[in-house]
Amino acid sequence: MSMPALYRFLLRLYPGRLVKEFGEEMAAVLCELHRGSRTEGFVARWWFGLREVTGLLSGALREQLYERNRNSSGGTMRSFQFPRWTLVTLILVLCAVIVAIEKTRMASVQLSGGSASLHWWTLPGVFMVVSAFMAGIGLVGYCVLHVFRAARTGRG
Repeated sequence: MSMPALYRFLLRLYPGRLVKEFGEEMAAVLCELHRGSRTEGFVARWWFGLREVTGLLSGALREQLYERNRNSSGGTMRSFQFPRWTLVTLILVLCAVIVAIEKTRMASVQLSGGSASLHWWTLPGVFMVVSAFMAGIGLVGYCVLHVFRAARTGRG
């Protein structure tokens, strides 16, 4: 079976609406690239075929999953998103609740005659430090992604 014939056969893995809309164009582009690769050696042609088939298979899987999510939810799953600051707010509220519980525990120990002290290494302190560290990493990651998106769209 030739590479273009295999590619046309595997195009059927994409959702039907995409095959109708883009199938002929995708096959034509592959045929053009395949003609250009004929002058190369066997290994280069083999890598070309492997790259194109794996790209087609991964693209078909991604589109099938996207189509399934779109059909099962009545819309796209991508449309359901929390605002960006929701997670940060929830972490801060959780930290405040844990600190309040720890302070209440300390007050209870002091009222019963014991001595208690709040140290940064107690559970709330560790949790707040780890949360702040993770929030910092998340902020840096978000900034990096924002820069890459802006560079990709050309909005420097």
